[in-house]
Amino acid sequence: MRQTATRKIRRLKALLTQYKQTKKTQTGLLRLSELTSSTTDLSCFYQQLQQLIQRYFPADNLYIQVFTQPHTRAADHFYVDELNCAPIDQQLDKNLVAFISAIGKPVLINHNTASILEQGDEISIRPFPTRDQQTKLVDVWLAAPLIIENITVGLVGIKGLLSYNKKLVNDLQLIQFIALHISSAILRNRANERLKAYNNDIEDIIFARTQLLQKSNLDLRKQVEKRRQSEQQLYFAAHHDTLTKLPNRQGKITKPLAL
Repeated sequence: MRQTATRKIRRLKALLTQYKQTKKTQTGLLRLSELTSSTTDLSCFYQQLQQLIQRYFPADNLYIQVFTQPHTRAADHFYVDELNCAPIDQQLDKNLVAFISAIGKPVLINHNTASILEQGDEISIRPFPTRDQQTKLVDVWLAAPLIIENITVGLVGIKGLLSYNKKLVNDLQLIQFIALHISSAILRNRANERLKAYNNDIEDIIFARTQLLQKSNLDLRKQVEKRRQSEQQLYFAAHHDTLTKLPNRQGKITKPLAL
């Protein structure tokens, strides 16, 4: 009886721990959604993401790789852990990056197998492709591609995840959710950058046209002034003697017009 009661207590404690972690993760997902909808600067976003990972998720690191050019593997690398949040060298070897980009789905790579989240939350298991023998990295990665407009623009991964969830599907859904929101933040940032560039172009166009208009107005004023001076000279020549500059007969008869 005493052993049975002890097992029940342990089971209840385990369920309580899992419930608390699930609730904590759900709160973290909500905070992540709020962060994504309000971010305009990716550097600030990564810093705030670091705090979310530390506080709400059952992981102490998050690796983000964003390709610098579409359809290439050249990339910027960003690592978030309990100590820092800064650019670093590439953590995933090229074979793993190519594999995740090719399948376009969340995947758990554990030594020689790859567990992939399919449609309908089904999981398929495949042998993991041959890796670069010169690059021996951690064998456990929970990763998902960053997809924008049906194009893989990077990937996100958690190294050596120790999850409280016993169901693998929960881990894969978690990394998928994080990847979707990071993709959304990247998309918002790119849209803001395009908008800033467009506004700068508009400002340049307006400035150039304003300068042109001011120059045209100045030229017109110069032309008007030059014409007025010419008319004054013609009037003076018509009403004054060329040699003495004294008013001639016409000048004595006609008063000068006010110009």
